[in-house]
Amino acid sequence: TSGVRWSADLSSRKLLRSDALPERPAAPVVFEVCVAASGEVVKVMPVQQGAFDQKWVAQVVRSLKSWAFEPSGGETCGTLTYLPE
Repeated sequence: TSGVRWSADLSSRKLLRSDALPERPAAPVVFEVCVAASGEVVKVMPVQQGAFDQKWVAQVVRSLKSWAFEPSGGETCGTLTYLPE
């Protein structure tokens, strides 16, 4: 997915389904993301709380929670950095 950089832990999980993210941010925004063994995204949280428009953050969280990854042996957590244009 363009404009997105995954941490090493998460980049090892194959992305099966992704919904479009809202418009790109003006500066990089880092989200903590956890993916269950089933491949379902179970946690999405901005690392810098309150630094961004809350409505925009909620849209990003909603989009990411609908993503699906390949199942694996256990939960995987890491970060996703959403990059500006």
